Amino acid sequence: MIAFLGGTFDPIHFGHLEAVKKIQQINFFKKVSLLPSYQPVQKNKCLFDLNQRIEMIESALAEYPTIELDYDEINSKNPSYMIDTLKLKRNTNPDQSICLIIGSDTLENLPSWKDSKDLKEFCHLFVIERPKYPPNKVNQCGFELVNSINKLNQSRGGYLYFSDLKMLDISSTDIREKLLNKKSIESLTPYSVTSKIASYGF
Repeated sequence: MIAFLGGTFDPIHFGHLEAVKKIQQINFFKKVSLLPSYQPVQKNKCLFDLNQRIEMIESALAEYPTIELDYDEINSKNPSYMIDTLKLKRNTNPDQSICLIIGSDTLENLPSWKDSKDLKEFCHLFVIERPKYPPNKVNQCGFELVNSINKLNQSRGGYLYFSDLKMLDISSTDIREKLLNKKSIESLTPYSVTSKIASYGF
């Protein structure tokens, strides 16, 4: 089974990195990766352009060598709709179960995604609690709620699993606000990323 955490990573921070690291330590998934979007469709504009976002992720992963960078959405050069990405992954991984890692805040927004009711045909959902967003354990877009992670191996998609993991209280939004207000972001993202950000003029 493969799993990935998608996002704009504008910029990447310890919340993203430590969440994936903790998931890897479960030793359940064959691979856990980061999937940056090419052109996010539910966000007006990123503070950093695509090349900068990728440079920052690559710099951060030098300090997290077990985490892989998934270039599927970047290489598509199309607006990033998760349903399209999942269809691509199903074609390239026909025998693998696919798990989409999302925060509890993202789960609330899931019904607004393109073809959201079709997502269950292509993946499972692995939910991590975000601070200030307690998990709402209701049926989202037809996914079946399960209490055991082992259930995710029994089907190629359709299950919703709430993990015990919690993300750090860090957000890209807060980091961007600090940068725009000339405030320090030390301890929020790896030093290699803060160095890149400084080179971009922040």
